[in-house]
Amino acid sequence: MHIKKILIAGLVVDILSFVIALPSYKLFSWVFELEPVNIWRWTPQVPLSSFSPWWLIFIITVNTILAIYLVVLYAILYKSIPKTGVKKGIIYGLLIYPLVVLISMFSVYSFFNIAGKAVIYFILEGLLEFIIYGAVIGLIYKIDEEKEFAAT
Repeated sequence: MHIKKILIAGLVVDILSFVIALPSYKLFSWVFELEPVNIWRWTPQVPLSSFSPWWLIFIITVNTILAIYLVVLYAILYKSIPKTGVKKGIIYGLLIYPLVVLISMFSVYSFFNIAGKAVIYFILEGLLEFIIYGAVIGLIYKIDEEKEFAAT
């Protein structure tokens, strides 16, 4: 594993997740107005500055750890994912998407009182996000397999 590439790709995915999510939530803020509205801890109408700094630190820290973990998993599975570069990353994003998004959204819909349209929005948003995350990971985390093979 290439720790430097993992950390760089993880931090880029981490930052990208906020760059994608915050404008997306503003653009599709109607999702947060679907009944029941009292389930949301945060909505685009609430400024992030209204949260405790510790809560924001927690969110950023967990997001960073999960982004790096996403790249670690890619590095572990690297040789078993077909294609190269961005295409390899997109395939990874599509492979990991059901495990990360679909299972959790199924559980959320099954056990919580949430609007079906909100779940559909998060499923589609998750698909787009994981395709982008995979492409970025595939772009950054490339291994010269000939050099890697010669070194072992």
